[in-house]
Amino acid sequence: MPLVREATGHPVIGSEGEAGVPRCPKPVGRNSRPEEQAWPLIMLNSPRQSYTTATTLFTTATSAFPQRLSGRLGGSRDGEVQTMDAARPILDQINLVVNDMEAMAAFYERLGLKLQGGPPEWSSHHRSCKATAGLPLDLDSREFASVWNAGWPPDRTGAVIGFRLPSRQAVDAMFAELIADGYEGQQSPYDAFWGARYAVVEDPDGNSVGLMSPSDPSLATRAEAPPT
Repeated sequence: MPLVREATGHPVIGSEGEAGVPRCPKPVGRNSRPEEQAWPLIMLNSPRQSYTTATTLFTTATSAFPQRLSGRLGGSRDGEVQTMDAARPILDQINLVVNDMEAMAAFYERLGLKLQGGPPEWSSHHRSCKATAGLPLDLDSREFASVWNAGWPPDRTGAVIGFRLPSRQAVDAMFAELIADGYEGQQSPYDAFWGARYAVVEDPDGNSVGLMSPSDPSLATRAEAPPT
């Protein structure tokens, strides 16, 4: 590449008798062209590559709710120069609030998930699957959902879509920003018993969306199982 040659005095790919990468298999004997240098960047920043890199590089947010949260899912607009936003929320987890824990656990185990329970008093309130591929899935009872989300309607079941943020301050800032833009809050930011900063907002269709910081074990406290 021209910049490598300028900095080192050597080409990246050398021909016979020329300095560079020694004995490169079938050397082309020339520097790569600009469009060839761009190919790996285009591939790494494509929506398809996000399946393996788990991210796409994005720039400025718009007011659309999914773009505000997920880092502009599906890629940037044509011609937009892309940059990395360190505070961008990452889609990280799905919680299903369920009516019948045993029936729901049996269903998802039929699909190959290995759901783990805790102590016996928690068996009807919480099961978790730490997936080796894809997103983690937690099953929670309605009673337990109201413990970590004070705004959860007591007769409701459904999904809570979880996003991870890089810090406790980022959770507070994202919640405040979304509320200021007119979105509804279900749970204001608070220090959750598992050691993370946590909040819940609603998307335009009323789905619950969790915002969570990394957990700090030193701030975790013991949670009592809800009454069954």
